[in-house]
Formats: sequence, structure tokens, C-alpha cells
Amino acid sequence: IQITKVNDVYMRKYAFSAKQKQILECVGVDEKYINNLVLKYNNFIGKK
Repeated sequence: IQITKVNDVYMRKYAFSAKQKQILECVGVDEKYINNLVLKYNNFIGKK
């Protein structure tokens, strides 16, 4: 997963491909979980 910084906010650089989504499903992780991790990272960085 590539993360990019836009206006001091980190976000995923690319949408997941169908294959990546399939892999995430196999390991029981959904896209929202990844997005939430990125949000938490933003909050963590913002507190520094």
C-alpha cells in the first residue's frame, strides 16, 4: 500500500485492484479497516 501526503494529510495513493481486494478478503481485512488505519496515522502524526 502506498501512502502519499496531500495538504499535510496522508492518504492511500491508489485504489485497490480487484486482486488486492481479493487478497484482503482472504485474510479477513476489509478496505474500511485500511482506511481507518490511515486516518489513525493522520491523528497520531497531528498530535506530535
